[in-house]
Amino acid sequence: MKKYFALLLTAASLYVGVMQPTEAADWQTLQAESTSLLEQGYYDRAKAAAEKALQWAERGTPADDVSVMRSLHVLIDIELRRAQVVKALTHATRMAALAGAGGEAARPYEALALNNLAQVDLYRAQYLNASALARRALTMQEKFGSERQTDRARTLTTLSDAAYFLGKYAESLAFSERALVIRNKVLPPNHTDIAEIIASQSTLLLARGFSAKALPYSRRALAMREKTLRPDHPDVATLQEHLAIVLETDDQLAEAEPLYKRAYATREKSLGAHHPDVATSLVNLGDLHKEARRFKRALADYQRSLTIREAALGPTHPDVALSLSRIGSLHLAQSEAEKAEPFFKRALAIREKMLGAEHIDIADSLDNMAELSVAREDVAQAEAFYKRALALKEKTFTAPSPIVARAVSDLATLYFNDDQIQKAEPLYNRALTLWEKSLGRDHSRSTNTLRGLAGVYLKTDRAEQAKKLVSRYEAIEAREGPGKT
Repeated sequence: MKKYFALLLTAASLYVGVMQPTEAADWQTLQAESTSLLEQGYYDRAKAAAEKALQWAERGTPADDVSVMRSLHVLIDIELRRAQVVKALTHATRMAALAGAGGEAARPYEALALNNLAQVDLYRAQYLNASALARRALTMQEKFGSERQTDRARTLTTLSDAAYFLGKYAESLAFSERALVIRNKVLPPNHTDIAEIIASQSTLLLARGFSAKALPYSRRALAMREKTLRPDHPDVATLQEHLAIVLETDDQLAEAEPLYKRAYATREKSLGAHHPDVATSLVNLGDLHKEARRFKRALADYQRSLTIREAALGPTHPDVALSLSRIGSLHLAQSEAEKAEPFFKRALAIREKMLGAEHIDIADSLDNMAELSVAREDVAQAEAFYKRALALKEKTFTAPSPIVARAVSDLATLYFNDDQIQKAEPLYNRALTLWEKSLGRDHSRSTNTLRGLAGVYLKTDRAEQAKKLVSRYEAIEAREGPGKT
């Protein structure tokens, strides 16, 4: 999940109802202090100031005064960053009620309130509801014309996030690009909110399997954040970790590892040991340990991430499913199929319940179940899981995609290892075509497919064709190292 929702303050002048001048000045001072602390990443101190500002606003204004809603708006953002979702929901519900009762003059704040409710729903993994709320907010904001464009950009970003979590990547990119156009117009270069959108575009490229294309976006976004924020700001940690994920996916583990560790240290210090973002860092550190075959350390990290997520997000959140899948995969890597199975099954059940049977994340769970079946030498069951996963990926990624290429190659390998050569060969050929169309000829990720197809040729007495493929994948590995597919 994205871990940051930037506070976008409008340029509209502050309306402070019927507060006396000294009260208004006190409220404005507290409101400015809370906003500044929020932007600096000091969330507990920001909350204290924001709550005082709210108290001042409540003391001197009618219940629907704009100053109350503005104080609530800041508090919602603070509580979301603190992962206090129930408190954020309480404030967002109150702000929506005030704005709804405020008449035509309060319409801009009603739109803000709807978007705040949408952001709370994103944290709760209620992605369809979040999208519906944000669309309502956007419809209202589009009637304001050129005014309050930063509010509109905020809503577009929420819509982009919702579409991403729903697996609608093209739609997510479209909303992201619209938000970026607005922010480039109204914000200075290197603004942290622009970095947020650039990072989200990198995320979309990575989700479609294009890690090399995602990398410059991630580097640029992090550089922008580092120019404007302190080194140990939580938002810097978010983009450090994001860059590390891209680097790891692109087989650049040496550069990724220190970024993971820095992000984890920052998050634990600034957010506390039980924050969901710390759980995300623990998953990534667990992946590093698993890759290095430090299985006990990996398991400890994965289990701690699961405990944090269950407590902070609830037992059926999709992020809980991710931790469960990691634990299952770790057991499977140690030939512990019986231990892996309950984790895989629970993860699949959560994803089907929360995301629906057609969501792309279901394919990850189906792949896990297929690998479990392979470990048990149940080829028929593995075939069924791989085919279901492939169908979901083909539905999600219509253009030539590395994600689909790997899925096709995995199914081909299943057939090859079961001596079903006639089924394996066309799939290997199709996978190779997809690799070449999506990543270019002789990319490192195509080596396993080339190796498998060479094996098919050897088994069918086509030694010369096999020799050419062997030379081809050996040249790739000598140049770039073995692929991960």
